[in-house]
Amino acid sequence: MEGKTTRSIVIFTLFLVVLAGQSAADFVGCYPGCLLQCALKGTPWYICPVTCAADCLRPATILGTSHTDNAHFCKLGCAVTKCTKFTTQADPAVNKVNTCVNACSQSCLKY
Repeated sequence: MEGKTTRSIVIFTLFLVVLAGQSAADFVGCYPGCLLQCALKGTPWYICPVTCAADCLRPATILGTSHTDNAHFCKLGCAVTKCTKFTTQADPAVNKVNTCVNACSQSCLKY
């Protein structure tokens, strides 16, 4: 019985790591385009990084558990408070923001 539990935990952890990797790749593809669209709409530049972080860090709907909700809100809060400050009107700093978002993902895995 204990072997099955350990195996289930390992599989679930690997699934979360793969899911976090997919969302990080999705973020890199989403964030620059979102910033551009936001700017073209005439939204003040300082609002766009926060809006785009929220739009590009969509929660994973596959699991649909409170664990996923907690991790999503942790990552979103971390990204908004720590990562969006790197984006300026002259430089979106996509790589720097992405590195920061990845760090947020890792620190939020415990939730």
